[in-house]
Amino acid sequence: MCDETWPTCSACKRAERKCSGPPSYKFVINGCHSTSANKKEFPASFDANATIQDTRTVEPAESSFSSGRLTTIVKVQKKEASGGDSFHSVRLTPSNPRNEHVTKADLLSAKLLYYLEVSAGSECDLQMWGHSLKLLPRFLDGSAALRHAVDLLLTCWSNLQQKGSITDSLDLTLYNQALRSLQEALQGALVDPVSCLTSSTLAAQTVLQKVEIAFDHLKHDVLEGRESIFSEPSWTKALRNAVSAIGFQNPITGLIYNFWIEMTVWPTLVHLLARLHQSPSHSMLAMELALRSNSALEYLRQLDVEVFLKAMGTGEIRKTENRYRTNDKAWTGVDVFPTCYSFINYELANWFATHAFFTVAFSRMLQAAYSFLGHVDEVVEITAKAYSCRIWLAFPWMERRKPLELGVVPQLCLSFEGGNSIERRMVLSSLEEIKPSTAAFQWTEAAIVTQVLALTGRLQLIEGRS
Repeated sequence: MCDETWPTCSACKRAERKCSGPPSYKFVINGCHSTSANKKEFPASFDANATIQDTRTVEPAESSFSSGRLTTIVKVQKKEASGGDSFHSVRLTPSNPRNEHVTKADLLSAKLLYYLEVSAGSECDLQMWGHSLKLLPRFLDGSAALRHAVDLLLTCWSNLQQKGSITDSLDLTLYNQALRSLQEALQGALVDPVSCLTSSTLAAQTVLQKVEIAFDHLKHDVLEGRESIFSEPSWTKALRNAVSAIGFQNPITGLIYNFWIEMTVWPTLVHLLARLHQSPSHSMLAMELALRSNSALEYLRQLDVEVFLKAMGTGEIRKTENRYRTNDKAWTGVDVFPTCYSFINYELANWFATHAFFTVAFSRMLQAAYSFLGHVDEVVEITAKAYSCRIWLAFPWMERRKPLELGVVPQLCLSFEGGNSIERRMVLSSLEEIKPSTAAFQWTEAAIVTQVLALTGRLQLIEGRS
């Protein structure tokens, strides 16, 4: 047996062999650590038949290389060997896996990365909520607010795959939990801004905002008849400063961020029109509505040049052959739109359809203000119809990519008013196609018109006149 007195063990010295030093395995051949066998110890008829002579367990203190674990020593002896010598001595160490504690952050990170991988390039690509999602796993361990926000996002995405409806996808329990965690993090930041106002807290707020955008808080403000809190001067200033502080590689991205800030005026215009319903003879109120609607439309026209035309020039937005709708029954065999728009990414497509939506909505509200003032402007109607057509040209690309096709429902409804009989049938058919299979209602012209009037603040006006 080797006495392990390296670099020169006694067995190798007696065998006049050069000691090879400590082996990487605990296996002793012929009583030494020599690279070549001591042939004089082996009979010529050696047949490798061996028996286990002795097995014993050594406690960690007895074994210098057991690493704190039990080591089993197995001696193997040839039956015919003279002197009862053991040719082999094997030390067996159990290879137990490392006892690592798996945290909730680890499980959530694995879930996030898995969802990103399986959805990549599909119609339900999770990266539609932002390419920065893949950077979040490293921050999850240190922030409960971020963990709850990401958990909410992944649950909403998973529910969307199963239920197919935006309204059924929001888990209110997780949403309230995410709100509470974020509130606690922000309250801690008031006490200790340095340690609490971290990148993780800001990331949690961003993820939560992305989820809320999918459920369109502005539309909820409109339908509830209230102004948006983000249209208040203090909020608008803070949001503009935040956007201007970000260095966007693509200038178009910065313009799109500012676009969402400016569009917080939508609930305000609807609120003005609601007040006008109550006081039809209030000409100053009608003039204010007309002035603010015109101002919003002018901003959208300028943005059309800065974003749409530039994107067309760079190829980020292209007009291509409409291969999606040619066989649709809604077209009744008539190729109404032989071309359609295609987009380089989801964000640009969503902006394009939303820009057209607000242009149509503000045009309709401007028409309502003019009707109170006894004024008619045919250009406003032409603008509304032209941008309704833009929505139809964007829909073929968007309907093939979930959940964008569910988010385009308000745009399709609003475009209905500007269409002819064939175009209206197309809108009605498209709404039925993208309707969740579990939905109990059915789209009708009356239902669409009700949506249109509600989104533009004219529902009370029509009901009053009726």
